[in-house]
Amino acid sequence: MAIDLEELTRLEAAALDGPWHSGHNDSPHPEFIVCESRESSAVAYVRYAHDAKFIAAIRNAAKELIAIARQANTGA
Repeated sequence: MAIDLEELTRLEAAALDGPWHSGHNDSPHPEFIVCESRESSAVAYVRYAHDAKFIAAIRNAAKELIAIARQANTGA
């Protein structure tokens, strides 16, 4: 599967900046991901803590990871 860096860049730019955090509560969907930025806030619920932690971490690193991938693709 080819990675579409242009699409990832577009999606990253359109998403809330963050920072994103994962957490836990005592609801039927106890694991969550939350972002509170100047523009807005978002909450998403997932089943497992490891998924919430990964999603928050990958979102927080997205801009840098895209830049690394671009650099690797250009051979710089």
